[in-house]
Amino acid sequence: MRVELEYDHHQSTHQREFIAKGQLEVRGNDHFASADTDDLYKSIDDLIQKLDRMLRRRSRLNKVKRKDTHLIDIPAEIPKAV
Repeated sequence: MRVELEYDHHQSTHQREFIAKGQLEVRGNDHFASADTDDLYKSIDDLIQKLDRMLRRRSRLNKVKRKDTHLIDIPAEIPKAV
């Protein structure tokens, strides 16, 4: 997991903005998320929540794929009992 924290001071609006960016490297596709608020700790909390939702969704989708069974119809003649 890689986390970057940035501070952006807007000169025109005199607002402070804290940006938290995260990259989660897992098998398959990597997950990227970012959150920006006026509070550093809130940005970090929002980032954690986003990445947590991504992992939960990925886990849920993997379970659904494992349960999905594909029926295969094999044409075969069954011998009749005599």
